[in-house]
Amino acid sequence: MTVICAAPLATMASAREVAERHGGEIQIELFGRWTLEDARQWRGLGIRQAIYHRGRDAQASGQTWGRQDLDRMKALSDLGIALSVTGGITPADCRCLKRSPSPPLSPAARWPRGGDPPAAARQFRTAIDDIWRS
Repeated sequence: MTVICAAPLATMASAREVAERHGGEIQIELFGRWTLEDARQWRGLGIRQAIYHRGRDAQASGQTWGRQDLDRMKALSDLGIALSVTGGITPADCRCLKRSPSPPLSPAARWPRGGDPPAAARQFRTAIDDIWRS
């Protein structure tokens, strides 16, 4: 189950209890304003997963993946939080994100609308193979 990072700690704790009762886990979806202190509190609740997300508005304003993201990902990883990364990832971003502590990527928002999705998938596969298998 996914819980948004702006939810109160009590909501996160309740969600975690329900997920565990059903054999699952929760993950926090990170976007906007959150701090490493927030992440420490989530970890204190037993939360071990997060989605590091850059939203469409951030993409539209010209934000790109970079050093600040990598530093925040490392800090989260150092706290024991496993990450998946999503939000406007392109094949070119894969090289930057290789240095992240958690390579699971979700490029879905960048699939071409009305274009050639199989060709886009091949571009991602090539970038992933070139970067992670070299």
